[in-house]
Amino acid sequence: MNRTSTKREDTAIGGASMGGLISLYAAAYKPDVFGKVLAESPSVHMAGVDLWQGAAFNVNRWPDKVFMAVGSKEGFNSERLSSTFVEGVKRFDAWLPS
Repeated sequence: MNRTSTKREDTAIGGASMGGLISLYAAAYKPDVFGKVLAESPSVHMAGVDLWQGAAFNVNRWPDKVFMAVGSKEGFNSERLSSTFVEGVKRFDAWLPS
């Protein structure tokens, strides 16, 4: 008897920081596998570049549930860097299809 569901709607991936970005990539590449994704403080913006823009996120189907969270003090001593990080996550969130 198989006690673990392998259905898309029962399968999630998640991570924090770079793991959050990798989880978003995995969900984008394998939408038939992952029905949910959790990205805590995903590194979607680094060195002045929105890493999610481009062919990697040019997908037809996203997971049914995407949860992202980011704090206002993301490990940087600079308020400007933290603000840039938060704004990158907000831009990615606005870009995600509804």
